[in-house]
Amino acid sequence: MYLGNSVQLPHVCYMFGDRHLIPFAERAAGNHGQYYCQQEGEQILISNKYVHGKISVSKIPSWNEHFRFDFYAGNGKIICSVTSQNRHCGDLTKRIRIIRALTSIDIYYRYLPTRDLRIAITIYNIGENKTVHDIQIMQHRSLIRRSSGLCVTFNQTCHLESNIHGSRSRASTATVAANVCSMFLKEAYNKIKELAIPLSQNYASHAKTACIKDLNVHHNKKFAKSLIILLLRDGLYRKTMNNKLYGAQILQILQAIEQANVLANQQAMTLITNTTTHLG
Repeated sequence: MYLGNSVQLPHVCYMFGDRHLIPFAERAAGNHGQYYCQQEGEQILISNKYVHGKISVSKIPSWNEHFRFDFYAGNGKIICSVTSQNRHCGDLTKRIRIIRALTSIDIYYRYLPTRDLRIAITIYNIGENKTVHDIQIMQHRSLIRRSSGLCVTFNQTCHLESNIHGSRSRASTATVAANVCSMFLKEAYNKIKELAIPLSQNYASHAKTACIKDLNVHHNKKFAKSLIILLLRDGLYRKTMNNKLYGAQILQILQAIEQANVLANQQAMTLITNTTTHLG
């Protein structure tokens, strides 16, 4: 369904983990720097004539995250709302298709006869009823030019975490958190090779940088799952960004994410058990 009749290639934006942002690049499948967005409360990810999406993070009494995406017809009428808790869609034209699985929500919106957008949300639990929502937004450049939000223009609440070349501080590479993230990265590589999907070394570097940051801040290795989600979702995007195979391979990617996460967790538990660390 997605982008099957389109000439333009879609661009992609990611918000993952504890709010690591990779905005739309200048060209489809291009590279971009990564930003760390730590503002509490609501942050708008994308806003244009057809979709308005935001995330909301609270830290008191504990860390938690929610999202909301509202979809509009060309006349400005809201036709569908999808939130972390539920969805309400009254679009009888079937322009919007939502595929919900246990760990994901994939939304397709054909807003014009030859133009559509896609939002993929991968969900995982980090304990104590806290949930992380890793978000992937795909749009055409023509719509990006008429959009606002962090995916288009990051604001002062986000600071550069890893540049367009993916460089990061060498001081972080010998910590327990870095070693755990390397285990998750290894399992992501294994699945990428098994599935024969492309790997962006730039994004691999971004993903590890974000992983180390989240584990050091939250002392919770479950955040490392975002590393696997980013690389496998991005690999599928790069492989199928202008054909109908994307939707057909979603289930395979979700299964691969879970399998890689289980294997990485087993290795990480062995490391953590044999190391003096606050990482849990």
